[in-house]
Amino acid sequence: MANPEYSGHLCHRIYDLSALREAGVRLPDTPLETGLKVHLKSLGYL
Repeated sequence: MANPEYSGHLCHRIYDLSALREAGVRLPDTPLETGLKVHLKSLGYL
């Protein structure tokens, strides 16, 4: 990956990632529900 320091921004967006996938970009594979639970737990809500 050319700029791995920028890959994290994909984890916080919900939109069509098919163009990135077709370009060969490695996408996060964390299910939305799991990601939201981890985020809420880190904020102290769970």
